[in-house]
Amino acid sequence: MREISINARVQAACLRRGTWSAVAYGDEYIRRVQPRIVITCIDNFWEFYELKSRFPGITFVTVQNGVRGPSDDIFGHLSSEDPATRPPRHVDEMLVYGTAVGRELTKYVSGRIHTVGSARSNALRWTSSSSSSPRTIVYVSTRRSTVPPAQRVSIHGGTAQVSLAEVYARRDGVVRHLANYCARHDLALVIAGKDDDAVADRRHYERLLGTDDFSYEPRTDAYASYRTVDRGDIVVFTSSSLGYEALGRGRRIAALFTDIEVTHSVGERFGWPLDLPDDGPFWTHRFDEDRFDEILDTLRTVDAETWRTMSSSIADELMRYDEDNSVLRAILRNDDASLRHA
Repeated sequence: MREISINARVQAACLRRGTWSAVAYGDEYIRRVQPRIVITCIDNFWEFYELKSRFPGITFVTVQNGVRGPSDDIFGHLSSEDPATRPPRHVDEMLVYGTAVGRELTKYVSGRIHTVGSARSNALRWTSSSSSSPRTIVYVSTRRSTVPPAQRVSIHGGTAQVSLAEVYARRDGVVRHLANYCARHDLALVIAGKDDDAVADRRHYERLLGTDDFSYEPRTDAYASYRTVDRGDIVVFTSSSLGYEALGRGRRIAALFTDIEVTHSVGERFGWPLDLPDDGPFWTHRFDEDRFDEILDTLRTVDAETWRTMSSSIADELMRYDEDNSVLRAILRNDDASLRHA
C-alpha cells in the first residue's frame, strides 16, 4: 500500500474503470489473486478496514507498526466519521501492541484483537538483565538530520504549532542532563541512533556532549536498535516506539515526555490512550531536572522484583512481548486452537 512497486496489469484495469487510488488498486489486486490471507503492517491506513466487507471469504489481518495518536492518525480519522454514514469496518485479526490501544480500536473496528507487542521486537529474543546494579543508560534518539529544523510541526494534532528545532532543543536538554547524571554516578551513556545519516547524527551529539562522554550506536539494520537497548540497564526516551518496545523487552525505562509542554498534544502523553497522571514512578510530562533525577534514582536503586511490580501492569497495557511472534505464526497456520489460548 506504500506503492513501492506497481503491478502494471492491475494499474491498467483500475484506469480502465476510471478509478485510481490505493483502495481501488488493492481491490483489483485482491480480486485477481484471490489469496487466503491479506495482511498489512500499515495499520493506520484506515481504508484497509473496509476491504473485508467486499471479500468476506478472505482473512484480513493488521499488524500494528508504530505508536498511534488520537488525531492526525488512524484514530483521528475514525473518530471524526459520522456514525450514521461511516462504512462498515472489520478485520478478522488485529495484532496490537497492548490492551489499551486494542480497546480504542474496537470502538471503531470489529474483529478479534490480539495483544502481541511489536512484531519486529518479538523476532529478536531477549533475556533479563543480570546486573543488580545498573551501570549503563541508553538514550533513544529521535533526530532526523534530513528534516529542516525550521519546519513547523503539530505532533498528533496538538493545538500548538512549533518548530522542530524547539522540540529537538527540549530533547537535547534531556540528553545533556543524562550526560551529567551519568558523570555524577559513574554510569556509561549510550546513544541509540535513529538517523539514516549516522555520521551527521553522531557529530550532533559530539557537539552537544563532547567526544568522550558517551558512545554512539547507529541503526545499521532492522534489529540494531533492539540490540542496543538490550545492553542498557536503564532506557530513557522522549518520544519513540522503541522506548515502549524496551518496556516490553523487560528493560527499566524512564519516559521523559516533555514535548507536551510546547505542543499541548494529548497524544504526546506517556501511555496514550491510557489516562495516566503527569508524573509516575518512571515517567513525567515536565522538563524538570530534579524530577528527572528522582526517576533515574528510583530506577537505579530498586531491585528487580520491585521494578516488575511497579511496571508490569503498565507494560501489559502498552506493550506485550510475544516471543518469536507465536500469534502471527498461528494465524498464518490457520491454527485457531493456538489463537484461543494465546
